[in-house]
Amino acid sequence: MANSTSRSNWYGHYFTSRPIATLSLQFHSTDGNTDSSSSSYSVGYARSGDEAECREIVLEAKATGDNVGEGEFNEQHDFLILLRISEVFVVRKYNSASLDAPNCGKDENKIEAVLVIQPSLLARTFDNCLAHIHIFRRKELKQNSPFYLQLLRASVALSRSLEVGYTRCIARVSASLLDLVKLYRQEGFLVVASIEEGVKLVGLGSTVDLILVNNLGVPQRPRRPAAEILEIVDLTYRHYKEELHEEMEMLPVLFLPQAYVFSSGFKVTLREMKKSDWEWAYLLWTKSASKGQGYGIDECPTFEVFRDLTLVDHYGVVLEEWNTSYPVGYTIITDSWYTRNPDTHLGESSIFIDEEFRGRNLGRESTILELALMKELGYKGSLNDLLLSNARMGHVLRSSSVPPISVGTIPDGTYTAGYGWDDQVLTYADLKQVPTFSQMAKESLARKVTSSVSNASKL
Repeated sequence: MANSTSRSNWYGHYFTSRPIATLSLQFHSTDGNTDSSSSSYSVGYARSGDEAECREIVLEAKATGDNVGEGEFNEQHDFLILLRISEVFVVRKYNSASLDAPNCGKDENKIEAVLVIQPSLLARTFDNCLAHIHIFRRKELKQNSPFYLQLLRASVALSRSLEVGYTRCIARVSASLLDLVKLYRQEGFLVVASIEEGVKLVGLGSTVDLILVNNLGVPQRPRRPAAEILEIVDLTYRHYKEELHEEMEMLPVLFLPQAYVFSSGFKVTLREMKKSDWEWAYLLWTKSASKGQGYGIDECPTFEVFRDLTLVDHYGVVLEEWNTSYPVGYTIITDSWYTRNPDTHLGESSIFIDEEFRGRNLGRESTILELALMKELGYKGSLNDLLLSNARMGHVLRSSSVPPISVGTIPDGTYTAGYGWDDQVLTYADLKQVPTFSQMAKESLARKVTSSVSNASKL
């Protein structure tokens, strides 16, 4: 199931002046003049001092519904995170003073567009193959499809030339922006997922959000050595840590603790996860990941990453054996990373059951407990993912009383031990018919148990 551990990435340069070869884009403008005119643009790394103008363009795109959702970049913090984990390029129009040396500091033209390339935040690995591209342009250029097409081509070319291991490009586009969808399809992007009400745009409201992927024509590479991945974490995670809260806490689950009896007769207590549980939780995660049991091997390379990106500001629930208080497993719940529309109130979750307690028919019922917990926490639906290699969990979900529906697949989203590069199957479950956890707990204590499984101590 989904795990938000891969939302920090590493190749950002955050407004450096590191030079690259300038790309010259030439095309006919569509500014409303009867005579078509040709304009040339330069593409280069954003420079120190460009931050305010870049943010202005992003907010213009948001205000005009230009493929930036109302719920995105609401805070300066969100904008800085976007930049710090990304390669940021700016597009300026040539003028007579700067035509010969557009990046030498003499070009005083305003920035016309911003291209952001980052390891995909939808992926579940620090060893990322997916280059997520974001294109922001000034509002007066919103109707200029030829200009956007050149920006898209430049973004793909830059993704290929960065030489950091990308094999595919990924992008998100509202299905209501048909002109943009057409341009992406024209350039070889394929729609791999469709999220209902996945983005809310100014002037359009909630619309279907498409996830599109394009092959960069680069052969699939092997997984990086573990030591190299740790170097990547060390080089870039320190930037992300600057944005963390000083007080690291999980979100409260106010309706716990409560007892619950599984249909097999196995009785547990569900309680909030505490800081003293965190190292145990990471141990269970590493056991599952090392055996390729539903989690990528490079989602959480260190305990610090797991703690800061998976636990802090998430809901955590621990299942304990009733008689002994011995931990059985846990679940982590948070807002879904697969929607750009917070108004939909969609969540995602990760569940872990200790190996000692497997084989007790807890899996199928545990998945319903997850949904019931999400329901009581205020979520309207679950928008989660399942690794293609996790066939066992796929069977459990399909045979549950609330089987999710598949809404798409993200290729090569993680690397699974014993399997290789793995796909993320995105699933959706509506919580309308799911009872709250408190309702389920009350009913479980009153029902007759058809089979008996003792709560034998594991101590």
